[in-house]
Amino acid sequence: MENLTTTKKDTVITAEEKKGFIRTLNLIAFTALLIGGLNYLLMGLFKFNFFGVIFGNGIISQIFYILFGLGGAVLLAHIIIKTTNKNA
Repeated sequence: MENLTTTKKDTVITAEEKKGFIRTLNLIAFTALLIGGLNYLLMGLFKFNFFGVIFGNGIISQIFYILFGLGGAVLLAHIIIKTTNKNA
C-alpha cells in the first residue's frame, strides 16, 4: 500500500512577490477611486448618478460605493506609509 501522507511546506513570500502584490492592490484601489471620482463629478455637475442608473439604488450600488471608499482608504494608507517612511 502506498504511503499517502503529505508534507506541509512552509510558504515564504519573497520581497518581489510582496512588491507585486502591493502594486496590484494600488492599481485596483486607484482604478476604483478614479471611477468613483468620475461618478461624483457627474453627480455634481449634472445630477446624474451613473451607478444608480445602471444598477439602481439597491445593494449593487452600495457595494460599488463601498469598493470606491475602500480604494480611497488603501491609497490614503499608502500615502501615510510612504510619508512616514521617508521621514524616518
